[in-house]
Amino acid sequence: MAEKSNVNEKKLEDLTIEFEYIEAGPSNVNIENAPIEIQSVVEPEDAPQSGPGEFIDKYLSGEIPFDNYEVLLDEEHSIEESSEVTKPTRTYKKIPAHIKALIGEANLRFARGDRETATKICYEIIRQHCTFSEPYITLAQIFETDDPAKSLDYYMVAALCNPRDVNLWTRSAQLSLDANKVNQAIFCYTNAVRVQPRNIKLHLKRIQLLRREKDTKNMLRSYVKMMQFLTAPYYDFLLQVAVKVAIEYHQLNEYKKAIDALNIPFQKCPDLITPQMVNIMLELLILNENYSYCLDIFLEHCNIEIELLIVLENQIQVLSYNMPENIPIDLRIKFVICVIKLKSFNLLDSLIDPLLLMEEEVESIGDLFLDVVEALMMVEHYEHSLKLLVPLIKSNNYSLAAVWLKYADCQSACGLYDQAIESYKTVMQMAPLHVDVRYNLAEVLVKVDKKREALEILEQDPGWAVINVRMFVFRIKLLKEMEEYDQYLQAIEFLISRHCEKIRHFEEIRAVTYVERPYEKVARLKKLREFREENLDDKPQFSTAFEPTVEEEYAIFCDAIELCMKMKKFVTMQRLVFTALTSLRFKNKYEELGLIGFFSCMYNKDSFHAYPLIREIVIHYPNNNLGWNLFNALLQRADDLRHTRFMMRFMSSYTEKSCLRLLEANYCLAVGNIKIGLGYYVSRLRSDPSPLTCMLLGCVLLYIFGQKFTQKKDKVTKTALSLFLKYSTMRSKDAYEEIYYNLGRVYHQFGILHLAKYYYELVLNYNNPVSQTCPNLSLKREAAYNLHIIYKNSKNYIAARNLLLKYVRI
Repeated sequence: MAEKSNVNEKKLEDLTIEFEYIEAGPSNVNIENAPIEIQSVVEPEDAPQSGPGEFIDKYLSGEIPFDNYEVLLDEEHSIEESSEVTKPTRTYKKIPAHIKALIGEANLRFARGDRETATKICYEIIRQHCTFSEPYITLAQIFETDDPAKSLDYYMVAALCNPRDVNLWTRSAQLSLDANKVNQAIFCYTNAVRVQPRNIKLHLKRIQLLRREKDTKNMLRSYVKMMQFLTAPYYDFLLQVAVKVAIEYHQLNEYKKAIDALNIPFQKCPDLITPQMVNIMLELLILNENYSYCLDIFLEHCNIEIELLIVLENQIQVLSYNMPENIPIDLRIKFVICVIKLKSFNLLDSLIDPLLLMEEEVESIGDLFLDVVEALMMVEHYEHSLKLLVPLIKSNNYSLAAVWLKYADCQSACGLYDQAIESYKTVMQMAPLHVDVRYNLAEVLVKVDKKREALEILEQDPGWAVINVRMFVFRIKLLKEMEEYDQYLQAIEFLISRHCEKIRHFEEIRAVTYVERPYEKVARLKKLREFREENLDDKPQFSTAFEPTVEEEYAIFCDAIELCMKMKKFVTMQRLVFTALTSLRFKNKYEELGLIGFFSCMYNKDSFHAYPLIREIVIHYPNNNLGWNLFNALLQRADDLRHTRFMMRFMSSYTEKSCLRLLEANYCLAVGNIKIGLGYYVSRLRSDPSPLTCMLLGCVLLYIFGQKFTQKKDKVTKTALSLFLKYSTMRSKDAYEEIYYNLGRVYHQFGILHLAKYYYELVLNYNNPVSQTCPNLSLKREAAYNLHIIYKNSKNYIAARNLLLKYVRI
């Protein structure tokens, strides 16, 4: 048995592992710079396997591509160390006697050289029982010399029929390599490992092939799988592999997998753990924020005595500690970081003061000081950070821009603004292209009320290769605070230009308003620019390190629109909105932007471009009265007759929409087509009598009454009065003020002054609850002004003057 063990060890040593040897040394090894040559993998395990008949059918039909070994690797599960070792013997199925006889006959014929008869016998066996591996093995041997490809296929089918036979898998793997089918060979070795997970040679062969294929992910997983089955004679090899795999996972930022890999030797051979491995494990645990396990490592492998307190929600607090004096500095630093992360701030002074005594060694251990500084800054203990940063900025090796930046940030957080400004300027001298320092310096300058200087710091030339969005947004907010509105609006337009198309010509506005989807707008703009032979894309380049959310940027945009409204800069407002309509970033705000664009056009007296925007609104929301009211407002300023065609088409689709008839009647009155408008109003009154219809029809009759050549004015007068009286009875009781005022206007128009005076006085004496909350909705000023005209025409100047003084003031 000893001789056999020595032979196996000799075979294992002869395999090329391609690991660079790392001697167990001091624990201050740099985990990121450690050399490494390995790449990566999955680890397979014993999993339920499909029946051989199913595999054979899929293989022969081409459904199983054996070069896709990752599918099998991902199905593996870890095998516990206590699992029994599977013996490398073939597992036979119970074969009927006549089949055994046929198999023997086939082998005998093959041995005598009668290959044709042997082949026919094997085919007959397969026809009767296709799940036995023996006929496939015989066929593979028959075709091995003349047709290696077919021989390999038969070996693969045989292995699938008898998946517990390691020899079949290894033979198939070797033939696959001879045929340059590396992925299929990996598939075979993976199945072999599932049968004999403790056969380290199979693991290493699979790893070698995965390295050859540069499949780092699966190679690492295979290393982890192999480590689970390494026994005591190979613990030195286990330690090397664990360190290499952990370092590789660390470089891939997969800290949890690195911890799992390194944890295997910690559990298998804790007495052989080196300071280097402890250091690497602690660093990984800190990166993974597993501080409780860190404390276990300190207790077991660093001989640090720790008194703990478990508070609410399983939070650990370190009450006291006793650290050996000869502990390596890197382990001491990691203990300090662990205590800081656990928020045991009562121990900070006792932990940091010994570090300050090492000021003379800062040239060699400055990177460890920086680790502590970063941990302290994360928990906002800036005063302790300053203590550690002072020796660093005085050193030769660590007086760098990054260290000075941390120093300035700590000074700013401690309220030392003047010193922080000087430190930031030092950083700018060391690293003129550093963006964060300019942003932080501007924040400090704003705190000390030096906003003008902060603006100069935040200044970015549009011609720069890359514009920093974070600095630009801060500059926009600062411009608004300083009321530099012209620069503010220019900056807003420049900000949204990174995802919008800048409108250059009048024709491009039409392209923006007439197409609904943003990408269609952009496509049409590009066609126009190609036709004009212009530059297609003149957008500035912005950095993507910081991007405000869509809601944040849209809020900034809306602030600019509100400012344009207040300052009555409607041209700028319209340009901003139409630019935003081309944005893919604001695609979910398209309806709101369309409405804002309509108002900007109306304020700018641009009804031509307002029409398509309001048309989209009424098409999508035909039951919205506000939309139709806005459409009606546009009709009063329309420059062309596009809306008439639209209304005719719309009415043909929505015959029940009587509001369209009402709008058309209003438009007819506006352009002087009294007869057509009157017909629409009468039709609406008959079909759907309402207070609005009665009032509008009464107004039309008042207009007819006022014409010079109108006949039968008495009939017109009676009809108009009856309509207004019907309007007063149908109108809501909450609108008494409106009713009284309209009746007063009617009688005033007809010259019945005593009734007009009566209704105007009712308006003045009525307390409308609505006007108490919204004074602008009150009609008292209008009624008082009309009543003052009546008094003035009747030579009662005192009463007229009193009304103006009481109700009408400018």
